Amino acid sequence: MEVTHLYRYVIAGCQPTEVQSSFVDEHGMVGDRSFIITPQSENGRSYQSKTPGLARIKPEVHTAQGILRLSVPADPQLGSVDISFEDFRGASETVLISKRSGKETRAQRLRGSEYAREWLSDTLGEHHDFMRLTEGNGGFHDGMHLTTEISRHKTNEALQKPASMSRFRPNVVIDGEEPFAEKAWRNIQIGTESYRHAGDTIRCQYVNIDQRTGKHTGDETLLNISRHHRSLFGIMIALQSANPGPPQIMVGDRLEVH
Repeated sequence: MEVTHLYRYVIAGCQPTEVQSSFVDEHGMVGDRSFIITPQSENGRSYQSKTPGLARIKPEVHTAQGILRLSVPADPQLGSVDISFEDFRGASETVLISKRSGKETRAQRLRGSEYAREWLSDTLGEHHDFMRLTEGNGGFHDGMHLTTEISRHKTNEALQKPASMSRFRPNVVIDGEEPFAEKAWRNIQIGTESYRHAGDTIRCQYVNIDQRTGKHTGDETLLNISRHHRSLFGIMIALQSANPGPPQIMVGDRLEVH
């Protein structure tokens, strides 16, 4: 088996960036879910289940320019907005986003850039803010979400409308040998790095949302997974041990189960 696709979600809930390789640390893919979009009226991130328009937003990191560009490919008339990384440096306001199992997740609110807030409000239909997760808290999860192509194909056999892999929002996609065999994997080698099974992935309304348009497509996909797989699809994997040098994962890496 081997890695066929890698995806990084720079902003939680928004469209991914497909990459050929990525550094990995104890929290997962480096740079994954570094930013969140939040309702201005309350603390806590926005979710596609309540704000499906998040699925339309495409973030692009332009490192040389020091900006994060947001656009909506499905609606070019909305244009784009550039957010400078400088707007987060020296930010005085740090907000508590969540607290789970004793671990706090905090984020820095974007300074200035009222145009960015206006663009988000126009795009999502209500007032939203933009935040950057503070370093070292691991965001909302520790690990990478792994799915297999063969499990998706097996699921699609029972659906009238096949579900694309984007509905399941994986970080790592493997071709696979047997449908849903990944549920039993415990110790996993990908390339030169070792990972452990860090939990099953419980699916939610995201799998019913078109990840390009943000439109709800009906309940068929989630109902099928709930009925046949107890709402589980894919697993979380966490770095267990690494060779000298920064751990990396690449498309084409071989996967072995021990």
